[in-house]
Amino acid sequence: MRRHPGPFGVGDLVVDTERVEQFLSATTELPDDAALDASLVRDDGRHTWDFGDLETLTTADDADPTWLRLRAAVNAFRQTGE
Repeated sequence: MRRHPGPFGVGDLVVDTERVEQFLSATTELPDDAALDASLVRDDGRHTWDFGDLETLTTADDADPTWLRLRAAVNAFRQTGE
């Protein structure tokens, strides 16, 4: 762990360097011409979501991450005929 001065004087940021290294070692760079929707892996800690799954998702619960709840709400709105 390392401490760094936080932005705007809000205190120190604690960086878990081991977790950062784990994250970086598990990622790869995408080619410049990659289709992001097909290439990015979306994971909520319980499930890995393919792009097709996210297109049809219309419900989420409070325990789901914000990005997933928003996606479900947008899809549900679209299905009601806008």
